[in-house]
Amino acid sequence: MQISKINRNLILFLSANIFLLIYIISISIFNVPTNDDWVFLNKINDIGIIGFIKDSYNTWQGRFSYYFIFSLFLKIYAFTKTTVLIILLLITTGVTSFYLFIKKLNNQFDFITTLSLALFVFNISIIGALDFTSFFWICASAYYIILYATIFFVVLVLSKNNTINLIYIILASIIIGGGAESYTSFVILFFAIYILSNFIFNKKVNPRDILVFMILSFCFIIMLKAPGNKIRMTLYEQSNSISKLIKNSIKPFFQLLVYISPKFFIYIFSSLPFIYFGSKLKSKSFFLLDKLNFKSFLLTFFLLFVFFYFSLLPGIYATSLLTPLRALTHLAILSIFFFSFWGFVLGLKSRYKNYDMLIYITSISIFLYSIVSFCYDIPRMKEYKKDFDNRITNLNLINSTFIENSDSVVLINKLKVRKYKNLSSYTYSFFDKVRNKKNKNNFDYFPILIDEITSDPNDFRNIALKKHLKLKFKVKINDN
Repeated sequence: MQISKINRNLILFLSANIFLLIYIISISIFNVPTNDDWVFLNKINDIGIIGFIKDSYNTWQGRFSYYFIFSLFLKIYAFTKTTVLIILLLITTGVTSFYLFIKKLNNQFDFITTLSLALFVFNISIIGALDFTSFFWICASAYYIILYATIFFVVLVLSKNNTINLIYIILASIIIGGGAESYTSFVILFFAIYILSNFIFNKKVNPRDILVFMILSFCFIIMLKAPGNKIRMTLYEQSNSISKLIKNSIKPFFQLLVYISPKFFIYIFSSLPFIYFGSKLKSKSFFLLDKLNFKSFLLTFFLLFVFFYFSLLPGIYATSLLTPLRALTHLAILSIFFFSFWGFVLGLKSRYKNYDMLIYITSISIFLYSIVSFCYDIPRMKEYKKDFDNRITNLNLINSTFIENSDSVVLINKLKVRKYKNLSSYTYSFFDKVRNKKNKNNFDYFPILIDEITSDPNDFRNIALKKHLKLKFKVKINDN
């Protein structure tokens, strides 16, 4: 049986995305915990997951669901000695959420097409993240579960009300509600607008939505009232007035625009397959399709940047600084959704049918990116993992023959990490040069987070490694 032209295009597109997914999984094979991972894992081993969440709530931060998720991740690593299972779990939840979301917005796509698009959006969301390494850093990767739970939450809100959906949506609400202070606040805000608009335009409110809103708000208040939040905020100066908040937000907002600018090529790229598949649909019925035009595109594009600005304000209020880029991953996913949506609309509205070149360009680009990344990243990852394993083996060997002395310090060599610059790194460096300031942020793409122990044996990273390996001596890096 001869394969039709559209099926050949679909197979090429699906194969390219599977290939890129294999690259992402390959990174996890050579990934290891770092920095806070060891600190948190030590504490979890000492007082258990519940004890760790309680201690963190009282002394550091109130994100109870976030801490619960990465506590499970750390336990998975402790049991398996690899991050592969964690990454597979993230991939499964991410692709499933994107699949359900795309299917909910348009059920005309068949299973393979929807799956291919879900894989594509997932891959682009990882590659296009402001901080690529956060997906592989165990204690930071839990944020992705919060995001996927939100997408799943939206799907359930738009679904029919039944008992099974109610159970899932309550679980999603708890995960989101205790996920991240600034992020959860915007989810609650938009959900409140959704309920209010239903009441105004449809003259009805779903009791399920009211219950879910109360659960979200209750969990958010619990997270916000954590004693640890106040303790952590003492490390920073707060922007506790409107004038000060606006003044302190100007610099972080322009920093964000610079940091996100190289990623916009990726976000725009995400529209290409949606233009192609949108043009292939026989039925052109879509929500408010006749109202979607270039003016509405410009308006929504402006609103996207308005949301970028307001999304920074909670973090600026708390610290007067730009929020860490790993906490802004949702902006990358929102940008991908934005361009994918408008690509789909363009495909639906266009009278031109021959968009085959777009799917070829998309598929070949993904293949090329994957091949280059494999050839460039994986050998460095192997070298890093081998050197890391050798360090642990050598420290354990020294420890087995060492006479305990709390004042003893063992010098160890730096890990062999061959970093290189990507487009984002050059953009960030240029931004700092324009301001005549030394680049304070290390955006070297490895592609995993490398946070080496220091020359100070009392640094928290050094102490965490010592405690994890149960060493009888202190350790520090040999700077010579």
